[in-house]
Amino acid sequence: MKHPNKEIMENLIRYTERYAVKYGHATGAFIVKDDEILAKAVTTVEKDKNPTSHAELKAIGKACKMIKNYHLNGCYLYTTQEPCPMCASAIVWARIAGVIYGWESHNLRNHLKMCCQTILETSSEKIEVFPKFMEKECLELRKKSINGEG
Repeated sequence: MKHPNKEIMENLIRYTERYAVKYGHATGAFIVKDDEILAKAVTTVEKDKNPTSHAELKAIGKACKMIKNYHLNGCYLYTTQEPCPMCASAIVWARIAGVIYGWESHNLRNHLKMCCQTILETSSEKIEVFPKFMEKECLELRKKSINGEG
């Protein structure tokens, strides 16, 4: 399968939209290997009262558990929003082959003013990055969650 894949991102947007208003966050993530979605997750920081309940971390954890390995060689992470520095670090440690994300959020962060790309580029892993893939659709999803539409 060629990445980025529009059908997978459309599927991710639909999946995330179901939870965006419920959990107050419009970030979802899939881990994909070949043409199979291994794991799906949405950010539930508010619901869980846990700052590590990011969609990317949860999807990585589910995929690792599924394949019984903490390395996700050959896998791609799709996410509606640019991964934060914490998630980008986990992507490196999991040895994910590539990251596809919708909209860039590093300019909104108040705590860590570092973009995902910087972390991935300084890694010894060769991780493909496809930023702003279907950005308009992902930003629409964010807008719906902010406005409480569902």
